[in-house]
Amino acid sequence: MLFRSITGANAICAEEGAAIIINNEGNINLVQMREKKHIIVTSIDKLYPNIEEAINMLKLCTYYATGASITSYIEIIAGISKTADIEKMLFKGMQGPGEVILVLVDNGRTEALERGYKNLFYCIGCGNCLLDCPVYYVVGNEYGYKGYLGGRGTSASYFLENSDTSLENGLFFCTTCNTCEISCPVGIGNAEYSERLREEVSSMGVLFPTHEKIMENIQKTKNPFGESIHKQIKEGNEVVYFRGCMGLYREKDIADSTIKLLEKANVSYALVDEVCCGSVALRTGNKKIARELSKENLEKIKHTGTKTVIFSCAGCLRTFIKDYPNFEDINLRFIHSSQYFLELINEGRLKLKGSKNFKVTFHDPCHMGRHLKIYEEPREIIKKLPNVEFVEMKRAKEDSRCCGAGGGVKSLFGDLSTSMAIERINDAKEIEAEIIVSTCPFCKRNLKDASEMKIIDLSELLLEYVS
Repeated sequence: MLFRSITGANAICAEEGAAIIINNEGNINLVQMREKKHIIVTSIDKLYPNIEEAINMLKLCTYYATGASITSYIEIIAGISKTADIEKMLFKGMQGPGEVILVLVDNGRTEALERGYKNLFYCIGCGNCLLDCPVYYVVGNEYGYKGYLGGRGTSASYFLENSDTSLENGLFFCTTCNTCEISCPVGIGNAEYSERLREEVSSMGVLFPTHEKIMENIQKTKNPFGESIHKQIKEGNEVVYFRGCMGLYREKDIADSTIKLLEKANVSYALVDEVCCGSVALRTGNKKIARELSKENLEKIKHTGTKTVIFSCAGCLRTFIKDYPNFEDINLRFIHSSQYFLELINEGRLKLKGSKNFKVTFHDPCHMGRHLKIYEEPREIIKKLPNVEFVEMKRAKEDSRCCGAGGGVKSLFGDLSTSMAIERINDAKEIEAEIIVSTCPFCKRNLKDASEMKIIDLSELLLEYVS
């Protein structure tokens, strides 16, 4: 009769030829010591150069699971032993199995490694990304693949199975908010991988009708709404104001307020015949269209001779700063309008006056916050406003909860987007805020769609306090 035990392994150490297994209350020891043959089945991403590197990983696993520095239950299997090692005496039954067989499973991991997706398999299974993911908070285990839950799971399933599996398990659910990267102890962020894989499935001809219509609109009218309007063009030598599609077509009050503030500060600003920045194309996997749009926008901006470009839209700003350099050589300064307004206030060009008493909180747009690390300037402006009480939501700055609109989610899964927005509204209600202020027209629109609460852009609030 053959006696066998089968376990997994948390790490395989190449230098020592050892397997490391975290277990509960010594159960692995009982299994592998009592059988003559021990079969270890694990995946190739569990390979580490040596025990020291593996232990560093185990410390992370333990800390994020229990808060302890290291677990007491670690088995290091490094071959057959005839001693108990510590007492240097032979103890019957402590020698371990006579044979250890290691089975390494690939299952698409080599392909992921070769194509630059290796970080997907750095996961230590702590679940921190799930606790903070706005999509998982609403959808639960429907977002992910088997034991690989959340956005990382949908992306990993592309290689573990196929593109259809990834689509079925929520490839287009991700808002690209990047909360997962902030909360992950090993820095895995799904936003980049989600966009890359969406580009791949789009190149295969897989495009949702809603997104297909948006792309058609962009190609016909140079905006996602498929509308034609007369755009005001203006020459100026201090800054170019890039209004964005939302400012031009849907949240016009934001663009109007920004222009009025620039005029009150006597800023010589330029307006160009801008086209869509390409953010919606990039987030839904259409890089070719985005590249064409970037070239057109940069040519028009450079023609003005102005070196500073300001934006009301966090998504536009993120696209110009993060994506445009991948397409073109750029020698321009890109900043958010809130950053520029703070400069104007500090220079005395915008003078503040007393107005109504408000209890205000601030919602950090994902593209402006986690993607660009711009947190303080909008808050500094709000705190300078006379008679305004600023209150911070529990989840703020890098921990801010996504409004749910980004990544093409609002256009494709409206109910999901609204459900995420409701959770953010509840954050504001919890601190009894009267007004939610943001610096992204898309955030403003989605939060407004989810509540009767007053949601305004910072430019609109600031205008009430400028003489």
